[in-house]
Amino acid sequence: MNNHGGNGFVTIYYPSRLTSISPATGLTGDALTIDGSGLTGATVTIAGVAATVTSSSDTQLEVTVPSQSPLPAGAQRVDVTTAGGVTLPAVGAFTYEPAPTVAGVNPASIPQGSAPTVTITGTHFTGATDVYFGATPATAFTVTSDTTITATVPSNLPSGIVDTTVVTPNATSVTGAADELTVVPYPTMTLSPGALPSAQVGVAFSSQLSAGGGTSPYTYAITSGSLPDGITLDAASGALTGTPTADGSFTFTIEATDQYGNTISANYSVDVMAAVPTITDLSRVSGPTNGGTDLTITGTDLTGATAVMIGSTPVKSFTVVSPTTITAITDASSAGDFTVTVTTPGGTSATSPDVHFSYVAAPTVTAVSPTSGAGIGGASVTITGTGFTGALAVDFGGTPARSYTVNSDTSITAVAPTSSTGTVHVTVTTAGGVSTTSAADQFTFEAPATAVPPTVPTHDQLAHTGADIGTPLSLAGGLLLAGLITAALALVARRRRDAR
Repeated sequence: MNNHGGNGFVTIYYPSRLTSISPATGLTGDALTIDGSGLTGATVTIAGVAATVTSSSDTQLEVTVPSQSPLPAGAQRVDVTTAGGVTLPAVGAFTYEPAPTVAGVNPASIPQGSAPTVTITGTHFTGATDVYFGATPATAFTVTSDTTITATVPSNLPSGIVDTTVVTPNATSVTGAADELTVVPYPTMTLSPGALPSAQVGVAFSSQLSAGGGTSPYTYAITSGSLPDGITLDAASGALTGTPTADGSFTFTIEATDQYGNTISANYSVDVMAAVPTITDLSRVSGPTNGGTDLTITGTDLTGATAVMIGSTPVKSFTVVSPTTITAITDASSAGDFTVTVTTPGGTSATSPDVHFSYVAAPTVTAVSPTSGAGIGGASVTITGTGFTGALAVDFGGTPARSYTVNSDTSITAVAPTSSTGTVHVTVTTAGGVSTTSAADQFTFEAPATAVPPTVPTHDQLAHTGADIGTPLSLAGGLLLAGLITAALALVARRRRDAR
């Protein structure tokens, strides 16, 4: 016997003998060929477990590696017992390498399209050459021990249940319920809201996008189109924020992606309206109720104005000169103080005490006192009526009063101008217009006083005629005694007193 106790053949020189056993390694159920002589009718055991002889001849036996009792892994003794009862031992002639088994996969369920790392538990993983999920190999795997493998699941697995198998040089694990991995179908992802609100130039905008149905966290991106100028998308949170800087209609596509790469897209549009107009100044703050006042409106964002209103009354006409200027002509309205507003596609300007316009009724003159005076002017005339506050002018006919004082809304004191003889209408002008003439406002300018003749006979009496007894009187020419001059002046003074 050579090399007794080693890994190899034990040769005993009997009439029956063994020459080879192949293959040298195998699994339960594998076919094993034993060559030799004197083998007809022989029986075989492997590691003491009877093997099934499927065929025999004098020189060869075909046997099946037994499965009735699990064999220990490693080199095993093969015993061939001839028909004559001679046992031919072959110590370590066959190495049993058991097939791997998969006892579990964790996690046992994954979303379709994901590529997680799973832990595979079982037996006989040492030396594993491949790991499969269904028919698809793992993206990567690591044999951490004879009972544990970590593997990365490929992202292209179809939905459904797949078997997880481990391949070693001699065998592939048998599939069963324990190795099943469930691939959940692609999620039905959602992206809300379905529509975004409108925005306005210069006004802060905020809207929140929210994805669902997938596995968080999600990321968000613009995949086509563009956001309004001044608005940005937060890729991590899905928040749309900012202050638009230009009006218009903007369309774009937003895509949400979950942590496994599942996506959903939605088309959106945001209509950005023009900025709300503002009015900062008016060239006139009042005008007549019959309209016709030229009005210049100053402000911002006036382009595209569609209406200019004074209270509820539209102006008669208007022109947008620039984004900051509008010229308008007022229309007729009732008297009162009203807010001026401008309307554009961006909205209507806010009301403000600084942009009010007053419709003022025309003044009326109901009486003048006195009703006459000397043509040389200077008479103090009291004018009675309505709407005198803020009077801009007082006229006698077409001639302005020398001066005037507005005592109240119903009374004016004026100094009559110089005028030719005749009756005229006294008119008052305010922001509401010029008073309408009538008999009640008439004033008569009378002829001036008659001069004293240049020659007066001795002892003649001096007389003063004319409307104004206060007209100065002078004596000129001739030789008057001092006493006569004094008497004459005294007479004139007395006549003045009598006239009064």
